[in-house]
Amino acid sequence: MQHDETSNRRHENLANLEDLGFGSESLLMTDPKLFMDSAFLAIVTAEFAQELGEDCSRLALIEIGRHHGLSDARRTLTAQSMGDSDRIPSLAPGGPSLAMQFAQPPRPSGDFILRGAWPECHEAGARLSRQGTSVAPSCHLSVGYTEGWLAEIYNAEVQVVEIACRASNSDQCQFEARIRSSDRDQAPSPPENSDLTSPLNGSPSASREHEQAHAHPVAGLAESFLPEATDSATALFSHIDPENNSVHAWGPVMVLPFGDPQLAESTVRALEQDVFTEEIRAVIIDLRGRPVDPNAGFVSIERILKIIDRWQAQVIFAGVSDANRSVLKAFDLACPLGHEKLSEAIALGFRIAEAQRRAV
Repeated sequence: MQHDETSNRRHENLANLEDLGFGSESLLMTDPKLFMDSAFLAIVTAEFAQELGEDCSRLALIEIGRHHGLSDARRTLTAQSMGDSDRIPSLAPGGPSLAMQFAQPPRPSGDFILRGAWPECHEAGARLSRQGTSVAPSCHLSVGYTEGWLAEIYNAEVQVVEIACRASNSDQCQFEARIRSSDRDQAPSPPENSDLTSPLNGSPSASREHEQAHAHPVAGLAESFLPEATDSATALFSHIDPENNSVHAWGPVMVLPFGDPQLAESTVRALEQDVFTEEIRAVIIDLRGRPVDPNAGFVSIERILKIIDRWQAQVIFAGVSDANRSVLKAFDLACPLGHEKLSEAIALGFRIAEAQRRAV
């Protein structure tokens, strides 16, 4: 049944893309750059608006997003079924390319509403940088991605509505997802690993918001409805392959792989020109399984630290070995050096970001 529904969703998505003039093998369908590079996304959305018009542009972005969401969720579920629990779910390559936060989903019978946010406001930021503010919420790519991701995870029909958008002068980009089982005799439910759809643990306030959502789907969504980050909450983002050189970022927290010191340094230099670094409050440098060269590695770390200091962000090292500890102590850093687990470093990063937010 799951396979049939997956095939139907994919077929419908591809048919819609074909109708809009987009092939499944085009760069926009195969490259996750739309979700990683805000400048690239800004160019794409501006060109779509100019060439396709508002309505067609919106539909195209939704279907492109849905295509990526369906594909990423399918890879995650496939990895899970193979028992590769040490590698999933991660932001890349096995998990979502778009950072999403959800209130803890209930165990419902029948339809239910899942509330959440896109903490990075990635698409809204891209729009603001090139097109300015919008009258209505305009994160169409994110809507499509979230619909595709949740539909595949829950094996259900999903409708996502953006209810607050930074591009239309809200503080956050927030959404509601209505989950409806494809099988009328069975309630929608995720796989046994509920972390796939629960990046953040629930809280009493989140539960109350959910109960109110059935009667008033849009009213009363306070900024505080999303639960605070905790160690268990960051488990979704902690299974990052140490051999993968991709930078991972969720709102105020960024993970920088240090497998290639020169690449890490050039990456940070490039990111310094990106407006998203203004939101970064903690940078985790991932040293897992890698000895730091006391010469070249030391110099690269020193330069990276200077750049991150200009961001006014806190540095946290993860996966620090005994061999690396002596090298790092030479920097006389105020940050913790002893986190062996990446998940602990990420959890600390979110706590630091939250403390700074409350201090403002």
